[in-house]
Amino acid sequence: MNKLSATSQSFVDACSISETELPWLISLKKCGIEEFSKVGLPTLRNEAWRYTSLKQLERLDWQKVAEDYEVGELSWLTSGDSYKLVIVNGKFNYSLSEIGGFPEGAFIGSLSEALVSHSELLETHLGRIATSKDSPLLALNASHMADGYVILLSKVELTKPIEILNVGRTDGQAIAYHPRNLILLDQLSRATIFEHYTGQNAGSYFMNSGTEIFVDQGSHLQHHRIFADGPEAIGVASTGVRVGSDANYTSLVLSDGGKLLRNDVRIHLSASGAETKLGGIYLADDEQHVDHTVVIEHEMPHTKSEQLFKGVLSGKARGVFQGNIKVHEGADGSDGQLTNKTLLLSPGTEVNSKPQLEIYADDVKCSHGSAVGQLDEEELFYLRSRGIPYTQAKSILVESFLSEFIDEFNLGELADTFHQRITDWIRAD
Repeated sequence: MNKLSATSQSFVDACSISETELPWLISLKKCGIEEFSKVGLPTLRNEAWRYTSLKQLERLDWQKVAEDYEVGELSWLTSGDSYKLVIVNGKFNYSLSEIGGFPEGAFIGSLSEALVSHSELLETHLGRIATSKDSPLLALNASHMADGYVILLSKVELTKPIEILNVGRTDGQAIAYHPRNLILLDQLSRATIFEHYTGQNAGSYFMNSGTEIFVDQGSHLQHHRIFADGPEAIGVASTGVRVGSDANYTSLVLSDGGKLLRNDVRIHLSASGAETKLGGIYLADDEQHVDHTVVIEHEMPHTKSEQLFKGVLSGKARGVFQGNIKVHEGADGSDGQLTNKTLLLSPGTEVNSKPQLEIYADDVKCSHGSAVGQLDEEELFYLRSRGIPYTQAKSILVESFLSEFIDEFNLGELADTFHQRITDWIRAD
């Protein structure tokens, strides 16, 4: 094994394994420790991380998360009726959550509870599509696996959405936490999930989450996220998704917060008729760094994927988009489309866009594209010639660029939240 940096070693030392835990859980944790100890935190020498440095983690003295945290006012994304889950510093908070009354065939609760009530089901799913070998950050997450949220649906169509609020809360010390989440929709189930990452207080925290999602047997999941962590937050969200026969996973992501964000998504279209549609809006200014990395694996014939990510960067912000469509041997008839477009509003901004296609099958329909540019001067001139001030004209063009595909995702009330966050960011910039 390589000699780990002081920070990587401190994360290893913070792992806690009790011999009273389930044997398979002990095995998962030990595998995570072993894999992370081989390489530690990824560096720019790692191809998947060549554009995003986690060197900032080495500059802080990370402390254990306190048990007696106090939470301020909660900010929900919607005002309608929903199941409400609250995760604070990686731990499920039942007193702040509202999850009663879900139908038969559904479990919504904490990972720690599900390890007791649904241990056999968790044994067959945890660590299956977001494995310790996939990424050092997932290995680190597995080594700390203790809590997070679990959503299990079998033959259930939820009539109201699930809203998940992930709160980073500091009390003056830098803290690191590693929640593990599991979502399983089986046998023609259907659900909508709104997930919000936010921070309270202005301190530093490192959120390293791992989420595994199974959408099987004709099920449909709408899973929309807003990453709006605190200004000193470093966030890594690793998500593995498996989409089964005639099933669909749809997700729209908006990121506008945090000091550094890495949104890492890997989707396996593992049966004929599996489909996924992904959208992303990333906004960054000052010296923010935002990285959206997506890999979609077309593993079986007649599967379909769509990706459209758009970003706007200002100040000295840096953006990264890495999108890869991989069509496996034998996955004939696959359809994969990928587009990334980025606007640069300031001379000091930078974006690295890396769309990729890997095709090992015949009779496929795949394309990728990337465009980086500035606001169209002719369009600006046209608006200004109609008496619209420069700042307002600029805002109109940016908002039009970002908002045109939001309505394609059937967000309901959340659509207004997405539009408002875009408007607020533009005005602040």
